Amino acid sequence: RPFVHRNRESQGLTAPNYGEGGGISGLEVTQGPGQAGHAGDLGVTDTGDNILLLDTCPVTVCAEVSSGVAQCVACENDKMRCNHMTKTPKVEKCVDHEWKQHELCAGRECLDGTETTQPKCVDCKGDQKKCNGTVIQTCDNNTWKDGKDCSKEGKVCDHSTFECVDKCTDGEAKCDDSGAFFICKSNTWMKKTDCGAKDKCIDKVPENENTKLGCKCDKDAKSCDASNDNVLICKEMKEGSVAYMSLDVSEECAKGMCANALESVQGKPSMAYCKCNDGDFECKDSSNYRYCKDGKWKDSGCDKTSRCDAELRTCNTQCTSSTASASTCSGWNRLTCKDSKDGKLVLAEACTNGCQYRISNVVTPPVVPQDLTPRIASGDRGRCIEKAVAGTKRCSKDLSAVESYSLSEGGHSTGKWFSQACGKGQVCMWKRSSDLSFPKASETPQCVALECREGTYKCSDKEKPGIMQCISNKWELIGNCAAGLKCQSTTISYRPLMCN
Repeated sequence: RPFVHRNRESQGLTAPNYGEGGGISGLEVTQGPGQAGHAGDLGVTDTGDNILLLDTCPVTVCAEVSSGVAQCVACENDKMRCNHMTKTPKVEKCVDHEWKQHELCAGRECLDGTETTQPKCVDCKGDQKKCNGTVIQTCDNNTWKDGKDCSKEGKVCDHSTFECVDKCTDGEAKCDDSGAFFICKSNTWMKKTDCGAKDKCIDKVPENENTKLGCKCDKDAKSCDASNDNVLICKEMKEGSVAYMSLDVSEECAKGMCANALESVQGKPSMAYCKCNDGDFECKDSSNYRYCKDGKWKDSGCDKTSRCDAELRTCNTQCTSSTASASTCSGWNRLTCKDSKDGKLVLAEACTNGCQYRISNVVTPPVVPQDLTPRIASGDRGRCIEKAVAGTKRCSKDLSAVESYSLSEGGHSTGKWFSQACGKGQVCMWKRSSDLSFPKASETPQCVALECREGTYKCSDKEKPGIMQCISNKWELIGNCAAGLKCQSTTISYRPLMCN
């Protein structure tokens, strides 16, 4: 009976032996070490030693990212959606299981898709109205249609009510009932900012008062727009000769995470901020990140040679520009730096017939870099065995034996793999060959002393905190913990660790 390790909560669950029923609904696990499948929104990986790794996908989805490899991902490839959370709405498309900008709806709206249509940028939605000069326009089938022309009555189009009104005098100001602030320009009311409420909007300044038109706020002060979860900053603006105070979006917070500072300090303007939960971590781009401490975000960055990893919360050095195309074997998995987004090795494919390095008795012509360290050598070295020939060698799936392929046995044609078990405390790994019949610069699978379980993780025992992974029977540093974080686990884990 295998033991199922539930990734997020670290709770043990038992699954029945295959064919006995019960256990986790919809879950069949027949994989070998490193292979994966999925059941609903659970990612399932057999890590070896009868340990199954379940990765629950509460917000994301579970998808097969390559043959036999399932992971929790942000989206299913080719799906599209509208993103209304950005300042400018946009259509996003799922590429490589990540949401990428497909079309920016600048000056337009994003229309959500249906079961039969894809989301798209449109001129307008619903029954929206707007002023186009003196003409009132109405949205009709997502296109602006001209309506009444106010100039024929000697009037102008009001940008707040979308009705014909008497012309205003340039430089006049007014507030509407919602708290929007307008200034008259070219005899037409133009909206300049939204103050949030009518009592927070000033359109007339009493004499001898040093108050400006627009929103009631102090310059550079930050406040919360709770309805939209935004931090607003107060700025001094000018329209012609008219100065006014405007509220603009300074930062977009997660839902319900905008917090107003309790009080200003020594006359300084109040400062609202996006609050966070201690331990939260976000990569802002490939090298810069922010982490939450004492309920507030703190900005920092990785070294030039490392890349930010939001999953492990590390600055990774596993993949660099010099190893951009490097490929290595980890058991029967082929790992690569190609297309790595966070500076660590990624699973390229789960080999079905074993993983090997380019050696002369299998590959023609041989491609062997001078530097034989698999992880340091630049170039695509690790490869899945596609077709075995006589003399092909590999490590067994559980890494407990060296296997050789033979086309005959005792004069009979067989085409079978023959196994030679490793000794106690040993494991099969690719090493520089001591067999003189092999080319000088070749590697072969050999039984060596077991140093670590393939694919496991542990905290770095070096002075600088970091996370290490067992690859090819060696502990390899994936990356150092980001500033202010530490790796505190004292055990070796089959699931990725995290700096906190």
